[in-house]
Amino acid sequence: LSTRSPYSDLSEETLFTNGRRPLDSTRDNVKVLKRVIPVFLTLIPYWMVYFQMESTYVLQSLHLQLPSLFGNHSPSDSIHQQTFPTAWLTMFDALMLLILIPLKDKVIDPFLIKRKLLPTALTKISLGMLFAMFSAISAGVLESQRLIHIQNNDTISQQVGNTTYIAARLAVWWQVPQYF
Repeated sequence: LSTRSPYSDLSEETLFTNGRRPLDSTRDNVKVLKRVIPVFLTLIPYWMVYFQMESTYVLQSLHLQLPSLFGNHSPSDSIHQQTFPTAWLTMFDALMLLILIPLKDKVIDPFLIKRKLLPTALTKISLGMLFAMFSAISAGVLESQRLIHIQNNDTISQQVGNTTYIAARLAVWWQVPQYF
C-alpha cells in the first residue's frame, strides 16, 4: 500500500511540471482555490462565534441586570419582575443587522466608492472575522466583570418569565459591543 495522499498530485508543481500541458483554466482554478481555501477555513471559527452569540450571549444577558423599563419593581420588592419573554433577547442580533446593513449600503459604501476605497470581498470577509473576534473578546471581558460582581455578592434577584435569576448589578447594555 502506498502512504502517499491521493491528493498529492494536485500540487501546482506536479500539475504544471510533469510534462502535461494543463489548460489555462485549470491553472487559474488551482490558483484561485489556493486563495479561497483560507477564507473557507476562517468560516469555521466565525460560525462558532455566531452560534455562541445565539446561545451563550443570551444566557449571559439573563445574569446581567435588566433595566427597569422592561419590568415592574418597587423598592419593597426583593425581586425585579421582568415582563418580556427571554426569546426577545435574541432579537438584538436581528435588530443590529436591520440597522447596520442599510447603513452600510446607503451611507458607508457610497462614501467609500466616492473615494475609491471600497474594499474587496476578501477584505470585507477578513473585517467580518475581525469584528467577530472582537465580539468574542468583548463577551469574555464582560463575563469576567460579571463574575467579579458575583464573587463580591453585588447581585440582585430578577425574574424573567417564570424563572428567577441571580444577576450581577451590571447593566445588560454592556453587551451591546458584542452585537456589533
